[in-house]
Amino acid sequence: MKKQRYFRLIWLFALIAVFGFSALAQEKSENIDLSISGVKLGDRVSAKAFLEGYSFRRGEDGRPNFLFYNKTGTEVLKLVPVSAEDLYFITEIEIFMVGQSYQNTLYVAEKIDSFETENGIFLGLRQSATSLLFGVPNKIGPKDLVRKKGEPTERGKKEKRDVLTYKSNNLEIAGETDKYNYSASYEFYKSTLKKITLKISTDK
Repeated sequence: MKKQRYFRLIWLFALIAVFGFSALAQEKSENIDLSISGVKLGDRVSAKAFLEGYSFRRGEDGRPNFLFYNKTGTEVLKLVPVSAEDLYFITEIEIFMVGQSYQNTLYVAEKIDSFETENGIFLGLRQSATSLLFGVPNKIGPKDLVRKKGEPTERGKKEKRDVLTYKSNNLEIAGETDKYNYSASYEFYKSTLKKITLKISTDK
């Protein structure tokens, strides 16, 4: 009798574990990044709160670009609106790491130490209690990203970088009638995240 109860308990815990991991995997697969440092794709309110009072420059494709350094000048935030007539509807957000040779004159986001997504994904290395005590670097590597977001839609190479890309179609944006195609790419150099690009578009 005790053995039967014991095996029933094991079976019950096994079922809970299976369903728990299944739910966790589903949650990860739906865990998409839509914003960086509070600016959200397709959300005019968050963009206006961040950008009001700043001017843009033209990118190589002629579209407006807003560019900001973080407080220490090691990262750049790039915000690309849909057009000069609709400056607060952001369709592309990008952050990338830069060295001292980066010469562009940009605005400085003085209150932001490091840009990151709403899901806590950041570039480069950060100090933490663990890294200070044990010398373990606090960073986002490819395996960390997959643990947070699930398997990517695509894996590829760009020069010496590993690129993980997540895509989704028919993304709904609050207040918009169109549905959007979404993509997010994460570029790693030697297993350290160096660049994130988030995009929405209506292109087929």
